[in-house]
Amino acid sequence: MSIRPTAYEFFAGGGLAGLGMGGFDTIFANDMDPAKARAFTANHPGTPFRQGDVWGLTVDDLPGRPDLAWASSPCQDVSLAGARGGLEAGRSGAFWGFWRLMQGLAAEGRGARVVVLENVIGLLTSGQGRDFAAVCAAMVEGGYTVGALEMDAAHWLPQSRPRLFVVAVKGEAPRASGPVAPFHSARLVAAHARLPEAVRAAWAWWSLPQPPRRNLDLAAVLEPDAAVAWLDDAEAILAL
Repeated sequence: MSIRPTAYEFFAGGGLAGLGMGGFDTIFANDMDPAKARAFTANHPGTPFRQGDVWGLTVDDLPGRPDLAWASSPCQDVSLAGARGGLEAGRSGAFWGFWRLMQGLAAEGRGARVVVLENVIGLLTSGQGRDFAAVCAAMVEGGYTVGALEMDAAHWLPQSRPRLFVVAVKGEAPRASGPVAPFHSARLVAAHARLPEAVRAAWAWWSLPQPPRRNLDLAAVLEPDAAVAWLDDAEAILAL
């Protein structure tokens, strides 16, 4: 049995979030998309994976007690580029299917100490801020201290890809006395100010180290073509 901390990875796609969680063992992963399921199982053959809608899962499908539950839930309905149906719409509303499982685990005494929701920054303003408030309120009602971080890949790489991370913790975690740049942006501070008083009372400005000087050289982070085993057309079609 592993003595490393354990994690669930929901809406896992090809498993990139799990790869980024170095030091954690993913003991359960889920995605409903068949192509993503094939990519995940091909790249993580030893990780228990369940393909299907998160609403079709029950707590009996989830092994053990995770230290971390990660959810990169669908963003289309809260994205600034979409129709903005919000968390009541079909795709982004999958968050509630995930949260139902977190509540079920807690009822069995198996709740995760840390829950992370990763989504687009449009969640901050979706539904005039109601969707962000609903997510944070659910986590607070579940007994968590909640906070959020806005991170842009541009802090590390020659690519801009801003994302929002809502982090809920039971217990102690490093926090600052107030918002600190660059991870607590002006739009995040504005969204925090709109939260209900009960949520702001359980809020934490999570403290992270300042990012190092970013790599501005795209070529330095790409493998040279000669070192890559490219798929031919037939193999690429089969991989889809």
